[in-house]
Amino acid sequence: MADINSFREKIESLIAKFEKDKVHYASKGYPEAQVRLDFLNPFFKALGWDIENKAQKPPHERDVIVELSPEATGRPDYNFRINGATKFFVEAKSLS
Repeated sequence: MADINSFREKIESLIAKFEKDKVHYASKGYPEAQVRLDFLNPFFKALGWDIENKAQKPPHERDVIVELSPEATGRPDYNFRINGATKFFVEAKSLS
């Protein structure tokens, strides 16, 4: 049960972080890119996804493709894949 407990701790930490400064995170001054760095990346890492490609897989084999500038490409922020096949996409948005 260490994995589920570790996951729970990470999620509780993210929730506490958000609750501590909710007004800032919901403001117009808090951009989508920061939401991704502060909350979404840690959330998906807690679920076991290799967001940062720590396994050093080549681009066509990565578990997650992260779009660095979705405004310029029109592509979703995250493309989650298993064995190179897309399973789902995630589009990030700021709270404001």
